[in-house]
Amino acid sequence: MYHGVGAGPGPTITYLVDLPLPWGKDTEVTLPIEQLVSDSWTAMEPQMDAAIAKGAVAIAAATALAIGMAAWWIRSK
Repeated sequence: MYHGVGAGPGPTITYLVDLPLPWGKDTEVTLPIEQLVSDSWTAMEPQMDAAIAKGAVAIAAATALAIGMAAWWIRSK
């Protein structure tokens, strides 16, 4: 799904950048940085929440496996 970023009102910052032809050296590029960051976070938040949940499950499973293996090793001695 398409989600436009940085398309809102707010302050902009102008940078001088070197771009390939036909633009050339010291081309002015104006970006709404605050809006870009805000929109990017809004677009990525659901994926971040899912990644954090998957990581928590993986850590819990690894911890349970380590405790089970330690208990089995202690019991077998």
